[in-house]
Amino acid sequence: MDPEKTHLRHYQIRVRPEALSGCSSGEYQVKGQRYENVTLESQEPTVRTCTIICVMQIPSPCYAFNYRETDRSCQLILNGMSRLVGADGFQSYVQSEKIHKYPECRLTEKGREYAGRVSATESGRNCLNWRDYPYGRPEDFSDVLITDDKSIDYGIPLGREFIYDFQTFYDHDEVSRRDLSYEAHFRNRDSKTHLNYCRNPSGRERPWCFVSDPKIQWEYCDIPMCTDPVPPECKVTQFGSEYTGRKDTTIAGDPCLPWRNLENIENLLPAFPDPDRVDAHHNFCRNPRTPYHENLYEVNAAPWCIFKNASDIISWGFCDIPSCAPTSLGDSAGTGVYPECRLSQSGKEYAGSENKTESGKPCLPWENNEAGLAWDFYPQSEFAHFYFLVQFTEEERNTKHNHCRNPGVHRERPWCFVADNETKWEYCDIPFCRDRNPPECKLSESGLEYVGKRNVTISGFLCLPWLSLFKEDEIPLTHFSDEVDGKHAFCRSPQNRLKEYYGPWCYINFDGDGEFCDVPYCPTDDRLECDVRVGGHCISESFRSRSFFWPSDGNFTIGRLKRLDACCFPGPLECKTDATGRSYVGTKNSTRKGHKCLPWVSRSALQQRYAIWDLSYKNEDYEGENYRFVMDDLHPRHNFCRNPIGDENGPWCFKTDGLGRDYCDIPLCT
Repeated sequence: MDPEKTHLRHYQIRVRPEALSGCSSGEYQVKGQRYENVTLESQEPTVRTCTIICVMQIPSPCYAFNYRETDRSCQLILNGMSRLVGADGFQSYVQSEKIHKYPECRLTEKGREYAGRVSATESGRNCLNWRDYPYGRPEDFSDVLITDDKSIDYGIPLGREFIYDFQTFYDHDEVSRRDLSYEAHFRNRDSKTHLNYCRNPSGRERPWCFVSDPKIQWEYCDIPMCTDPVPPECKVTQFGSEYTGRKDTTIAGDPCLPWRNLENIENLLPAFPDPDRVDAHHNFCRNPRTPYHENLYEVNAAPWCIFKNASDIISWGFCDIPSCAPTSLGDSAGTGVYPECRLSQSGKEYAGSENKTESGKPCLPWENNEAGLAWDFYPQSEFAHFYFLVQFTEEERNTKHNHCRNPGVHRERPWCFVADNETKWEYCDIPFCRDRNPPECKLSESGLEYVGKRNVTISGFLCLPWLSLFKEDEIPLTHFSDEVDGKHAFCRSPQNRLKEYYGPWCYINFDGDGEFCDVPYCPTDDRLECDVRVGGHCISESFRSRSFFWPSDGNFTIGRLKRLDACCFPGPLECKTDATGRSYVGTKNSTRKGHKCLPWVSRSALQQRYAIWDLSYKNEDYEGENYRFVMDDLHPRHNFCRNPIGDENGPWCFKTDGLGRDYCDIPLCT
């Protein structure tokens, strides 16, 4: 038998004009239209060949495909959410048998793991938002002990039904309280992240939601069973709380213990995606996110498990659960040019200048925080406002910018706050980039927007996976511009109190030591590399004739230096204006004795800094501040002679050949 005919008998393909949400009988041919959200495209000799490629897709056939005879274009659609658009010469085809792929279906009868976006019931009623508590806590929501830590002061005695939420301290429009026992039944232990989508937080027969009719209160949703019931070995959300796969080792290779080894397992079960399966042998990686102040589990950025360490003590570690590949990144061809476009679906890396929403509303400045702290920021603690602000680059904070960004965890694409008391925020219309390969350079000094693939530091150390040392109370998950999974070991710039200024970095050992990576600035508009910058602005030879500005009061604070206008700095003059040379911003990078200069932000240079600083700067609170007295921006390649401490002998640098520093021969300007 012809193998091509075998496949075509099993997977009938027909042309149809409807969207992919349903099927009808009969056979149609739609000319001049095609389905959008193309995932794969190739050139194939016939429509028959394109059909075979469609049905041979792994793990399941494509939803539909488009074919055009003139250029033999074969376009596969792997995303079930698609629609027909005009396209000359195309014919569109769709599977006659509808295929249900996770997460837009349920893997089990109860569907506790369902993570799709259906928000209407089987009778067509719209679902209400879970966080609105429309009818209080349902009777089938069990009382869950929130924490065993009796030392925590929440403002009211433990055991009450409601506990103050740290987040509301920063919410200017509402003083809300959260029913944490209610919240504990949802994945992530946070009902707001589920919006008004159908879910099954209490273990009813199948997914359901609240409805506006008080006589009915709730209804089931029509969520189909998945065509392939095998759970995917990947996570579809950043936290991975929906993951029901069978991974049973940590990133470090430690075998997971059964969850029943935990004394308080009953309090964690409501947040499991498969609580009915947690028996004496269940040791698979899961993420029942627990409150921020839980004794043992204060960090839950991804699926994890418990294990016994070398001291035979129960500990925990993250598991290597990769992110599921996106089914689509929009249409096959983007229209934008970086940075005025997004490289990913969420666009967390977007660093462009758009400052109005898709409906045309002007964006409010982020720093004003007029709509209250964003609900999808983590950690939600007393430091939440600090973590919110440092998500933006220093240049953005100093200019009080209002550009579209996506600084949370759960929102679909870039957005901003708006002056509307009802909506408070809206999405922005940011196009995809024509070239979706991330650039191997940074736009800002901190490089928060960098999502390239560099995984080696300045000194050649190989980066460790972030989750192997991740602590959310030190590095919030929201500070990554892409999703973090078990294999993510690329240089990034998550801000914290120790590594805040000089660009992307990574961990280099399990003691928590890090080093910066050699991620250069992106070329200027004229495509020239620029080694000397101030406030992100390139300082070129064209500024030689301009006057030099220096604050007369000597107050060289971080914010003030970065607000100085780049036009007021001279070009990289290869001379000093006074004996100390504090204002020198030239490119000399060798000492008077011939030693090559070490990059200022290399690990060795950073380790030597306290040996020469004045005693008043030895306190750890000043770490990183001292180099800010350098007039120009530091970056990984910056190894130019400078005088950050005002040494009377003039500019100097650390030596590459051995420890210590040496002075540079910088002449006085004439």
